[in-house]
Amino acid sequence: MPDTPVLPSYEEDFYAWALDQAERLRAQAALRPNEPLDWENLAEEIEGLARSDWRSCASLLEQILIHLLKLAFSAAEAPRAHWRKEVATFRLDLEELLTPVLRRTLEADLDQRYARAVRRLRIESEDVEPALAARLPETCPWSFEQVVGDFFPEPPADGEARP
Repeated sequence: MPDTPVLPSYEEDFYAWALDQAERLRAQAALRPNEPLDWENLAEEIEGLARSDWRSCASLLEQILIHLLKLAFSAAEAPRAHWRKEVATFRLDLEELLTPVLRRTLEADLDQRYARAVRRLRIESEDVEPALAARLPETCPWSFEQVVGDFFPEPPADGEARP
């Protein structure tokens, strides 16, 4: 007797469930072309829900990275407590959305999310702290677990920024 494939659970991993359901709707469309259902658009809408969660998670990860970079490499003192609170809030928001499949996907995409965070931070800081851009590392100095966990980088010491 062949093993029955394990279906993604709506409750445990909405992202994987939505992608699976969209694929199943498309398969049904091929089997039942005369059904009065708009199979392709139903599949697109369900897949769109998964993409929306992905975009939200990617955006939150970028925001966390931007604020960790500020904490590690900015010479500014006054906004540090605010940046820490922002990181904590973004992490809580991400934790609420993150499913096992989204977590693996986001972890694999960390380098791309980091590159976008650096580009965004360079734009954001060019008028306020132009020297910050030169201090930002080209590759992410932290692991995915550090970024989404409880880690906070030490502030720069004596004007020298470090992760």
